[in-house]
Amino acid sequence: FFQILERSPSSPRCNPWLGATWGLPKTNPVELRLVLGSMLFGLGWGLCGVCPGPLWVLLLARPSVEATSIWLAMLAGMGLAVAVNKPQPQHVVQNSECPCDAWGPDARTLTPEVREEMAELGIDLPVIPGDMAICGALPRTVVGRLARHFGAWLYLNSSADPNFHVDAIQSANCRCEVVEMSADPPYGGFAQRVITILAALPRPLMLQCNSGNRASVLVLLALLSEQGRSKTCSKASAEQLAKDLDLKAFTRCSTCGPICAWVLQEVSASKALTSASIARAHCPSHVSLGAKEGASTSAKQLVFEQLFDEESSTFTYLLGCARTQEAVLIDPVLQQKDHYLTMLDELGLHLKYVIDTHCHDDHVTAAGAIRESRVDVKTVMSRASGCAADVLVDHGDTLHVGAHDLQVIATPGHTDACVSIYLSRVGQAGLIFTGDALLIRGCGRTDLQQGDAAQLYRSVHERLFALPGATQVFPGHDDKGRNMSTIEEEKHFNPRFAKTEDEFVEVMSNLQLARPSHIDVAVPLNSACGMQP
Repeated sequence: FFQILERSPSSPRCNPWLGATWGLPKTNPVELRLVLGSMLFGLGWGLCGVCPGPLWVLLLARPSVEATSIWLAMLAGMGLAVAVNKPQPQHVVQNSECPCDAWGPDARTLTPEVREEMAELGIDLPVIPGDMAICGALPRTVVGRLARHFGAWLYLNSSADPNFHVDAIQSANCRCEVVEMSADPPYGGFAQRVITILAALPRPLMLQCNSGNRASVLVLLALLSEQGRSKTCSKASAEQLAKDLDLKAFTRCSTCGPICAWVLQEVSASKALTSASIARAHCPSHVSLGAKEGASTSAKQLVFEQLFDEESSTFTYLLGCARTQEAVLIDPVLQQKDHYLTMLDELGLHLKYVIDTHCHDDHVTAAGAIRESRVDVKTVMSRASGCAADVLVDHGDTLHVGAHDLQVIATPGHTDACVSIYLSRVGQAGLIFTGDALLIRGCGRTDLQQGDAAQLYRSVHERLFALPGATQVFPGHDDKGRNMSTIEEEKHFNPRFAKTEDEFVEVMSNLQLARPSHIDVAVPLNSACGMQP
């Protein structure tokens, strides 16, 4: 190599300019060899990850072309080593079939024997999604015995780790993947890469790391991504779910704060509730929430905004059709009327309906005031409310907003005339706007406006809980920063509706809540859509 280089017209020996640049005698090939050899040596030093300390000493003790060349090449080698050695997901073994003989037909049911064994081994089985298990380091024999119950196994350490028993997993005919995940928060698109891998792996799925902490974080990442809630739910909503699922990193680890913060940042909306009087909470405008597979986006795209009034902790929802520009507002607050109209104009939407889910006692509705400003708008309320709305609806009625159909579901109990609004979506989870009937891990009070606790219990269990579990729940209020849930979450984790009907009635009758401060003004006005009768 050196002989060829020395004979090259561009070599320092034959090129005075290059030779002068390097400060080399044109007649001394030994200096060229030393410099190039120093550079190759430094490059190898950096690539191998050897401690750079001696080269610093060499450079400082005896500055020279050779020492400088080694040092610069070492830095280049270190940079190259970082790029070359960047951890990438490793496909270890893939098998097309898995017996999974311990799981039921829906891949969500374990036999009592296997469930008991996993519990004894400290293996977590979060009730949602129900097809993901979490474990730490396990002996080879145990891994082999468990692997036959899973469609795939995801290992979060190096494939060279002694606790990775790939042969035992492979012998059980279970697909295996390795994704090296450090204990420190990963960056550089790691979340999206692992979401892609998790989505492609067959279920049931085992996630394994040394302690189970990192694995539990990925369960939350996968769950919210699969539910279509990634980047739309608030951090408080995501953290609430993690704690309710008893994910180890969130509930049983004192050193997992950084990685928990990382995953909450990855899955939650970029916008949080603010101290402003009204905030676009969590969901950006023109969110593509309704595109039917195979259909054009413009034909089915849902424009969706979730808005928040700080004073009353009230959520207002704007839904629109991108194709027809028709829109609807649900539960608007009077003080925010101008904000709503400005937003509608900015989005180029034509407001068709203003819906109140019930006669509110904690704020005055903006329905009537909006109708005065936009004369073609129709106000909508339940017929049972006796309110003076333009359109009175009953259970099972449908309101058409462009390409989207909103179904009215009667959910009395908080008041005797509450309704929820359900938007079904082809190929995606539906949306249910529940007003005060069903809140996140709670519900509205039942001691005012002909409220009935037993009726509310039946409304939720027989009508709302009858919806698909993945249905996304958007409540009328929340004062803890949470903005959404799902029917499945509320079935499992809502402490009030987990009780029997008699227990629920007992709880609701003993809340001893203060009378709403605005009720004497709000209820008469809201009976007339927020206007003076």
